[in-house]
Amino acid sequence: MAKRRLSMRKIKEVPRLAHEMGLSARQIARSCGIGERPVCG
Repeated sequence: MAKRRLSMRKIKEVPRLAHEMGLSARQIARSCGIGERPVCG
């Protein structure tokens, strides 16, 4: 399966959702439409 790149907007949204909104990793992943543990590399 090909890796999809995340937009900078989504990358910046993750910490905001975590700290300001207090969302869990699962809730953030659903909100942004990404996996909970994206593979880096």
